[in-house]
Amino acid sequence: MISNSSNLGVLGLFIGSGFTKSVIKNDFETYSWLGLIEKCCDKLGIDYEGYKSIKCSCSELASMVCREYATKNRITYQQAIRNFKEVVGKLTNIYAYKGQREKYESWFKIIDPSWIVTTNYDTIIENVLGGRALSITPDNCFCKVKGLVPVFHIHGIYNNPDSIVITDEDYISFFRPNNYRQTRLPFLIKESCVLMIGYRLGDVNVKIAVDWANDVFDKSNPVYSNTIVQLVYKEDGMPKPDPYYGDNGTIMYEFKNLEQFLSELCEFTKLEKKSYKRRTEEVEQNIKEILLLDRNSLEDYLKNYDKKTRPIIMFFAGLEREFGYAYNSLLYFVREAMIKLKELSAPSGGFEYYGVKLKLILDLLIHVPILDVSRSLFATLASELASLNDMVDKDGEKVFGTSYYASQVWADNKNQIPREVIDELNRFSDLLEGRYSGIRCFTDSIPKQNIDTH
Repeated sequence: MISNSSNLGVLGLFIGSGFTKSVIKNDFETYSWLGLIEKCCDKLGIDYEGYKSIKCSCSELASMVCREYATKNRITYQQAIRNFKEVVGKLTNIYAYKGQREKYESWFKIIDPSWIVTTNYDTIIENVLGGRALSITPDNCFCKVKGLVPVFHIHGIYNNPDSIVITDEDYISFFRPNNYRQTRLPFLIKESCVLMIGYRLGDVNVKIAVDWANDVFDKSNPVYSNTIVQLVYKEDGMPKPDPYYGDNGTIMYEFKNLEQFLSELCEFTKLEKKSYKRRTEEVEQNIKEILLLDRNSLEDYLKNYDKKTRPIIMFFAGLEREFGYAYNSLLYFVREAMIKLKELSAPSGGFEYYGVKLKLILDLLIHVPILDVSRSLFATLASELASLNDMVDKDGEKVFGTSYYASQVWADNKNQIPREVIDELNRFSDLLEGRYSGIRCFTDSIPKQNIDTH
């Protein structure tokens, strides 16, 4: 799931403080949220002991400390918050040394996330990404630039103290109806497969974003998953061997060593990328084969339809959605084939090629997800179907003046046309006010009780 999302460019990461701790190890001192507030108290000359027994959120605690600091130093509360955040910025200004950085950098090149959201004030993830990182602070909008990985610091960044979210007041403003950050998060989650690293889904911003993504914006895409996978660090005991669902519907994956997990993920992802590359090469080869067909080769393909042309159609029938660009070559092939079939059916005795044309049209309408691809292709098929009206007996009978082969092709295949394709053919005919009335002659001949509704 994670590797496949990486291949498709829909993998997003949520990075928390646990990731920072894993990358820098003991090179710098890192803090939990409470630990950071305690250290700030030490730097600002505030006695933290009196706050240990208070039961409240960390953001409320930070506000309390700022109020005491303002009173003690006879400054405004706003200035106290500013000084407090400057200390936070200095304490979280840490770097990853070369050995660790290069190791994580190699892993992240393979994992290749499309975007990253972090609640950290530090820039460890930018260190890891190197020149590929595009840092985005809370006062900027989220954006994507080709070749770069956007890193959205939703709680601010150390070198911009005013951007830091840590006090109760910061969170209150965060939840204003027009707050860009809080509005953007659910869409990022909804539109991607999200992997949470070093993060326990404890922050209220992300909790609300996940809730919105799951229950407010409840639309989903059956092709591209919007799953959330949360890594859960197990310091004591054995991690569960298999993933499981958490209370909020996220997939939980327990681990004991982040480096080991990332290493294993990368090995699996490399195999997936090789498989994806092989599939891409297969698609490109088929496109090349179609585009390089000259008129003589195309005639051979059509005369040996079942052996040469049908395999092309069935290849497109099984094409994954991410290779949808290949349908442009299919449109080219169909148009060229229709021109060649018109030439082949023109001479006296060329009735069998009307059958080949109908077989090509029906194979595409029945097997290829025709309503999901180029509208130009559908229009081509619909108009060519209408042109065969006089050449096909709709009951499959051998009627003089018609193509016996084409009539038999229609009789053998008409009940396999999906209901939604028939409806679209009728709409196409009605839209053009009778110019393609022959389409109705075909669709009206299909017994409704026998129509394939798949």
